[in-house]
Amino acid sequence: MPQFKEVAHMMFTVNLPGGIRDYEFESYVRMLEKDGVDIANARRVFDPQTDRRWLYGWTSREDAERFAIRLREDSENSNWQVYELSGVEPTQGPLGPIEIMVGEQSDGCAYGLNPTSEKLVRRRFPHATLAPSLFISSGSRNGSRAAQDPIMDQIAIILTGLPEHRIAELGGYRVYDPVSRRVLRESPNLAQ
Repeated sequence: MPQFKEVAHMMFTVNLPGGIRDYEFESYVRMLEKDGVDIANARRVFDPQTDRRWLYGWTSREDAERFAIRLREDSENSNWQVYELSGVEPTQGPLGPIEIMVGEQSDGCAYGLNPTSEKLVRRRFPHATLAPSLFISSGSRNGSRAAQDPIMDQIAIILTGLPEHRIAELGGYRVYDPVSRRVLRESPNLAQ
């Protein structure tokens, strides 16, 4: 009787060396949407570079290569490449997490969802009541954003119009400073 070997499932994703930064993710999502991918319910894998976000998973290297070529041209970034992920089982769900942009001012901070995250929330939860932005005063001219960390979960709830468990379904949230291009805070692990 012949022996059958179990074949590991092979997946492919397109990524940048070191992982996709928040400002680069918008180009990635825009190209996926041109291909008809629903970012609120996609075949996804963890970012193999950082494990900090969900990325689209291709079952064919050729399809992933075609996407990478188009993404290099569209974004004018020649570093996009295909990564082979052996033994990875994709899941179905949103390409999260939610990204909250923060702008620090002398008397407080302004928060808002980036356009990709706003689109993700609207597609996954069409009846959510999103807030366009939120300003939290520090109460003084010397206040800092770090003083607002204890209320960050509430800020995410207000901006998305969603309870915590729905935000977790989207992969949690990340607070991002677009000026310094730094992640300032991340919610707990991505929902799997």
